[in-house]
Amino acid sequence: MKKYRVISTTPIAGFPARLLLTILLLLTAYYRLKLFYLAVSLYLVYLLWSYYWAISSCRYINAKVNNSQRNIFTGETLSWEVKLANGWNLPVVRSSIDFTLPAFFAVADDKIFVSEEPKEVNAENSSCIFLPWQQYSAYYAWLKAKEEVNFTIEVKAQLRGIYYIPPVEFSVGDPSGLFYGKREITAGDYLYVYPQLQKEVAIAQALALTEKQLESGNALEDRYTVIGVRSYQLTDPIKSINWYATARTGSLKSNLYARKNSFNCLIVFDTSVYEQPADVTEIVRAKDPLLENAISFAVSLALFQLEQGAKTAFYTNSPLLQWQYREELRQTKKLPYLKRVRKISDITFADGDEQAQRILKLAASIDESSRASREEQEKLWLKVMETASDSMVYILTYNRPPAFWSSLTGSDETTEKLAENPHEFYSAARLAALQAAGYQLINLG
Repeated sequence: MKKYRVISTTPIAGFPARLLLTILLLLTAYYRLKLFYLAVSLYLVYLLWSYYWAISSCRYINAKVNNSQRNIFTGETLSWEVKLANGWNLPVVRSSIDFTLPAFFAVADDKIFVSEEPKEVNAENSSCIFLPWQQYSAYYAWLKAKEEVNFTIEVKAQLRGIYYIPPVEFSVGDPSGLFYGKREITAGDYLYVYPQLQKEVAIAQALALTEKQLESGNALEDRYTVIGVRSYQLTDPIKSINWYATARTGSLKSNLYARKNSFNCLIVFDTSVYEQPADVTEIVRAKDPLLENAISFAVSLALFQLEQGAKTAFYTNSPLLQWQYREELRQTKKLPYLKRVRKISDITFADGDEQAQRILKLAASIDESSRASREEQEKLWLKVMETASDSMVYILTYNRPPAFWSSLTGSDETTEKLAENPHEFYSAARLAALQAAGYQLINLG
């Protein structure tokens, strides 16, 4: 971490200038030009002293940024505890803490100054997402010998996602302003910004099963505990028929099972859109409030089931965002870039806090600028069909395309036509074939 770089602020102090002064010094000494020799010597010594001051200041300053948070929720504030301690016997001038953040973070502090945006890394394929960056600096003009300064930088997350946070750097100059030294004081790291959660009461109300749903089998039953019989209904599975009671009464009878208190729960989040424009380059991340609400509901439902003691799984066909870092970028210290990945994401059944963290991280990675295709919807359904028969399945559909798609297709429509609505994929006949203890279909669009 302690790698120093000394950078000249003007061409007259750069390496070519110092090399030229060295050559002139040798020439004036060879030709015994005393006056010129003295002038060149003084200027060269002045440059070397300024260089030494900058690198010594950078070496003896103890700069630290304490940040133990690796994940926060949207709207929360991330706090960085900054410490500057001058261990040198001379004062330090023009020191600063420099850091770069994605533009979806807000820094509200009078001590923090915003500088120009750095150049964005452009990838050469259409699956890359453009992410604007912003540079910030916290300046401290004068730091006395053996003095220590502590302050806090507060950063507010404004948009859900997974973000790369570049290394924080410490900069310090020399009194003449000809040089400044830079040193990285943190390593680059990733920060998960989770979606906002909905209140438990709202989730419970949205999932309240009606008597009709209970009678049709859309709630979990303990298949090993029979508490009675009732007349057979068309929605009852064949396995539930009580053949003894049927033969005795002369009409089809079904077993009436006790309800389960502990069970498996599968959350299916489907974001399919059938009519999609061709992929375009330089897509900029932008907030989609309706999608954010849908993601919030899906994640809140999963966490609600975990709190109820259920082993919970989470499946989705939503495209995800992942950070890519090419080798040539590592060598030039450039920023990595976001890439869209299309796949069926499946977090298998588990319980506890670690499962909740896995679901939240997956939700943070969902790409709001794209949607799943019809083929990916079918793949997701095949995955759901493999679900264990003792699971309660919640199918949550959100089939609204991103708002900016209308400008690409030349259409003002924001919803799918009824005949092509991906929500209609989950027909009653299709759901009846689902080998699960119960299901509930919810349209979040």
